[in-house]
Amino acid sequence: MEALQAEKFPAGEYTKIIMKVQENSIKIKYKGVNVICHSDGSITKFNMKLGKPIRTFGRLNNYGYYVTAINGSTELMHRIIYTAFHGKIPKGKQVDHINGDKESNNPMNLRSLTPKENCKGYKRVHGKYKYRGVCKGNGKDTFRWQINTQDGYASKAGYPTARDAALGWDREALRQGYLKEALNFPELMVDLIDKNEDSSTMNNREENMERIQTQIEMIRSESRLLSYRIDRMVEQRKRLSDEKRQLKLLLEMG
Repeated sequence: MEALQAEKFPAGEYTKIIMKVQENSIKIKYKGVNVICHSDGSITKFNMKLGKPIRTFGRLNNYGYYVTAINGSTELMHRIIYTAFHGKIPKGKQVDHINGDKESNNPMNLRSLTPKENCKGYKRVHGKYKYRGVCKGNGKDTFRWQINTQDGYASKAGYPTARDAALGWDREALRQGYLKEALNFPELMVDLIDKNEDSSTMNNREENMERIQTQIEMIRSESRLLSYRIDRMVEQRKRLSDEKRQLKLLLEMG
């Protein structure tokens, strides 16, 4: 991380700012501007109008995210905080709020996900129903769920209540690999969540076993090659020893 430059701040203000910086604050240069990022989701930067550094959480935009002006452009606060505490945002990934609260920019609440993974993240509710993926069914008093899948989407209707449809959505979401914070009722899906995690652990274990087996075969091949080379060296040494002995006899006879 690049250190703040004292000359960018008026006399005395830099010292005051540094005195307030604690262990959970990090200094970086973001889009060419020196800022101090704090673990409560705020940043300290120089304000041109006021002529001094200020600490701010930013302002809310129309999409519910905190933003701030950096070098003449509007920047998302959670991206700035993530960069300070977690490093450069990986290419092709987005910064996600783990608990779904877009106003909580604590670095512990931020992670990088692919757009697809982000879609499978925290509970997002659209429409008038309070459950994710639930809408009115074809029948007069029935409900259905709909979910995005790798092949498009899946849907099932005929549920008597929105809650029943939400539970059905949760079960399908787990089968589709959605994260547990995306569920409507994660506390009711503990067994399925544990089963999925066990399955994932088993798959990882099998992959590790295959990797280890491949490494063992490579070591065996290298060992056989090394053994062959040792045998060759022993033969060469024996031949040189015989030639030396014969040369010695010739010298003694001469």
